[in-house]
Parts: sequence; C-alpha cells; structure tokens
Amino acid sequence: MKMPIRYNIVKQLINNPDGLTPDGVYELIKDVYPSERTCTPKHIDKQLMNLKGTGLTEVADVEEAENGDLIMTYRITDYGKNLAHKDLSKFLD
Repeated sequence: MKMPIRYNIVKQLINNPDGLTPDGVYELIKDVYPSERTCTPKHIDKQLMNLKGTGLTEVADVEEAENGDLIMTYRITDYGKNLAHKDLSKFLD
C-alpha cells in the first residue's frame, strides 16, 4: 500500500528537522507519486499550510524570490512529531 501524500510530507519533515520548502518536499517524494495530480509543489504548499493550521508544522524561514513570491520553509513541531509517531507509526519506518 502506497503511503498517502500527506503522511509522506510529514515523514519528510520529521527526517529533515531543519525544515523543507514545498519544492524540497516535492523533490523528495515526486518519484513515489509519478502520476498523482496532487504531487506538485503548489499542492504540497497547500498541504503544508493546512498542517500549519492544525499545529503540526510551523514556518521556520521565509525568503523572497526574485519574482516577489515568498518561499516558506516549514518544519515539524514537537506536537506534530508526537502525533505522527502515535498515529502514523506504520508509515514512518
């Protein structure tokens, strides 16, 4: 069974405690979901924002791209780690 994208995003953040940008997450998981329409940096950014809204992630850094867009780096919170290890442990190994 393939891990749901949202769980894989959480897993990547746990494995990269300094944080990741949506593009960084995409590069790590894109080969797992080659035909999944929601596996794009834009959709991953939405997932990360939703996870932030629930307290599972936080913004670690914000940079401005040359085009004026903001590039956010997200990291997992302690709450997010604890919840993931409790509820998603079969997907995290």
